[in-house]
Amino acid sequence: MRENRDKKESTDPLEYYSQHSDITNPKAYNHLFSGLPTTIPELCRVVQNNFVHLLILKYNGKKAYGITMEDLQEKGRNLKEELNMVTIEEKLKIIYDIKSSSLTTKRSPVERILGNCRDFALLLCSFLRHRGIPARVRSGCAKYLNPGQEFYEDHYVTEYWHTQENRWILVDSQIDEFQHKFMKITIDVHDVPRDEFVVGGEAWKWYRTQKVNPEKFGIFDFTGPHYIRYKLVNDLAFLNKEETMAWGGWGLGVVGDEKLSPKDYALLDYLAEVATRTDNKPFEEIRRLYKNPLLRKPDNWQCPVWFFGFEESGSKG
Repeated sequence: MRENRDKKESTDPLEYYSQHSDITNPKAYNHLFSGLPTTIPELCRVVQNNFVHLLILKYNGKKAYGITMEDLQEKGRNLKEELNMVTIEEKLKIIYDIKSSSLTTKRSPVERILGNCRDFALLLCSFLRHRGIPARVRSGCAKYLNPGQEFYEDHYVTEYWHTQENRWILVDSQIDEFQHKFMKITIDVHDVPRDEFVVGGEAWKWYRTQKVNPEKFGIFDFTGPHYIRYKLVNDLAFLNKEETMAWGGWGLGVVGDEKLSPKDYALLDYLAEVATRTDNKPFEEIRRLYKNPLLRKPDNWQCPVWFFGFEESGSKG
């Protein structure tokens, strides 16, 4: 998908993040956002009512939800297409095609769209922006998904601005009742501690100061310094409301380690410092840094299509 990247946007950070991106905008399905609950826990339950997580379904679907991936396929569902739809509008179309009802109407697991952590976070972000609440998706790693293992797994969560408390709060809308019990999660997923979900920039700083073993960050066989660098650049895109798919990268996020210059490392170190601030002061720098062609998603960038293995064709987004 190609966004209108040249449109004039607010220079006020809270106003900027309270406005939809092209990706979070429900557009033709705006009516589905009517009658949504107002509290964060309730909104998370609505998200969970409409998505079923790809990996939970594949490896624990029967135990978690009483279904398997084959049950969805037998319904004639194109699961690869569902997973690789970029925008909320596209996701909502599939959700509504599966069952023409409100988002709050109870759906059985087989009536939910297939998604991953990025999709859960994106839908909650869309709900909040629709109400004028500043919100953004953050790209990082979660320690709480693997309790006791000291492994930080690839993950995405929503971050919203709490006006009364004057701070950004991390929320994981993916963690439902089954995942709470199965993963033995004890943290408050509606106010995730920042040492439990580590944004890309923080992971980079920890790696560069030798605070952690970089091989303890990643997913599947994609771990280590290269992975952490990918997440650093990926998170910058999300901070600029380019909520891409969870796979595929560009620029300094994907070049080989051997091609990085001292100047590149200095730029990445500076980016990490800016992107890990929890106040709103570095907003102008976040916007400025994303104009750098080494960090910015290229125009007409094609994201590889993924479904338990990459395909050659790509989607824009």
